[in-house]
Amino acid sequence: MSDDEADVEQPMPSKQGGFARAMKFVGSATAGTKLGRKAILGVLGDDGEAIFNAIKDSAKIVFGETQGKQLKQDMVKLVLKVGIMLNEKLLTPENTSEATEPLQALLVQAHRSLENPDLGADPQFLVAAMNRAFAVANPIVSRHMKPDNVKKLQNVTKQLSDQAFVDAVLNRVDLRPQRVALADTLQRIMAHVEIAPAQAAVSCRATPCVYYALSVAADDAFRPAGLCESHHADRYDAMIDRPDLQSFLADERAAAFLMDYLTEIGEAVHLQCLRAIRDFRNGTSQPSRYRALVSINSKFLAENAPSPVGDAVSAASRQALAARADAIDEDNPRVPVTLFQEVESDLNARLQAVFADRFLRSTALDRFAGAFRLPTRYRKTAQLQRRARRRSSAPAIKTSFP
Repeated sequence: MSDDEADVEQPMPSKQGGFARAMKFVGSATAGTKLGRKAILGVLGDDGEAIFNAIKDSAKIVFGETQGKQLKQDMVKLVLKVGIMLNEKLLTPENTSEATEPLQALLVQAHRSLENPDLGADPQFLVAAMNRAFAVANPIVSRHMKPDNVKKLQNVTKQLSDQAFVDAVLNRVDLRPQRVALADTLQRIMAHVEIAPAQAAVSCRATPCVYYALSVAADDAFRPAGLCESHHADRYDAMIDRPDLQSFLADERAAAFLMDYLTEIGEAVHLQCLRAIRDFRNGTSQPSRYRALVSINSKFLAENAPSPVGDAVSAASRQALAARADAIDEDNPRVPVTLFQEVESDLNARLQAVFADRFLRSTALDRFAGAFRLPTRYRKTAQLQRRARRRSSAPAIKTSFP
């Protein structure tokens, strides 16, 4: 037995043995998807060993012989432990299903980051994918481990997702052989699948942010909003815990939820009119604003309007609007953006009263919380993302999109 293999609980598994079974953990987590079936379960043997060896060799070069050797030994032990869990059916597709999406995203991002070994890549995207996947997968595995092995798992994943290490693997000249091995292996894996849009990772729409937008199963009651875990929690926790009308109106998903509620109670016309006024202000030309003025007046404010706002708009506000509108030359309109100022103020006051007196006292707010509050299973990832941003010495500006 070589020095590298000393202090390992069991012999290094063969290509189709323990390591292959460990790789099946990823396959179990992605079971039931084209990505899982074709890309992972179909290439466990030689490709699994190639990935393991490339990571092991890179760690020795980056961390040094002693630390690299310890990392390898810990990785081998963890692989064997996971293999036992799989054999004993402690890990199944059912109890690992929540790891499906982050593990898929990690595989996709690893392939993209290593697609061209000579071009180089920004490590932030791969680090973000690794942290997210580990935050979900580690607790699943840790349930069946003793404390010392849980600590090994934490140490291994921390070292592998270290940004300096990932940067070295992706960009250092002396690690090109390992990078090529990883790239070739991932290319073989991805050649087996056609990535569906639903499986492809999407960037968080918050700016700046290097993390992926959260996505969940279609039958999940939780509604993702195109944001990563931390940005989603930051936005919607505040709206749920300290709700106010303007924050709801400023968020398109919250506004849509509020519109559904207002429709249920017969108050939707006021928000519809406010939206029409907003579109009026955004008009890029005087003729387009004039057409919007005519449309809003005929639809919401005229005596025979099909969707009248009623007494929500006072007589004084209507008179002020009429006086300004009468002064506009139809042939050469000059329409000020403040034309609906009083009307808009009245509508906001009406909606504020409905929001405070009815929406916040109804079960609708509980339904909103159920749909938009970040589920507990994603909270740890949100914490890790916030911590990583605080540790960053510079703003995490997105230089490319995954």
